[in-house]
Amino acid sequence: MKRLHKRQSGVTLIEMTIIAVLASVLAAMAVPRWLEYIPQMRTKAAVRDVVSTLREARSLAISRKVPYGVRFDYEQGQYALFKDADSPGNEIYSSGDSVITDTPVGTDVYMQYTTFTDNSVFFNPDGSASMSGTVMFESVNYQTQLTVEVWAATGRVRMVDGYSFMETQGY
Repeated sequence: MKRLHKRQSGVTLIEMTIIAVLASVLAAMAVPRWLEYIPQMRTKAAVRDVVSTLREARSLAISRKVPYGVRFDYEQGQYALFKDADSPGNEIYSSGDSVITDTPVGTDVYMQYTTFTDNSVFFNPDGSASMSGTVMFESVNYQTQLTVEVWAATGRVRMVDGYSFMETQGY
């Protein structure tokens, strides 16, 4: 026998509508979570930039054999990379030091405090830092706390989620 009707494969309009409705519902559930996550992403990006600037200061000090530093101004929400030009080695930031970059932290980020003397850290030509210390950052929605640590002996710089080992141990 011959078939009179050939069966056609495909998707009906009703099936397409159901898929579109399900996709819309899933997207509507995901958007609020995504919006909560944006300040956290911006905070991490801003703190990574600070870590990068600190590492740049250390690299410049080693390669150019002159102290470089980073000064934190948490009231203005910015930090500056500078060359210790007016009196190298005194480890005090002054107006005579030549600022290379002056960078705002970001709109969704608060620089809470720093444990560095004069809010500045210097890197010596041997790669060491003037002192160990931390800089604490927090997102505008207070859901993300990040700490930047600098170790004096090695000049190591790292970002830590939450509070750092240095703070809990009294460094």
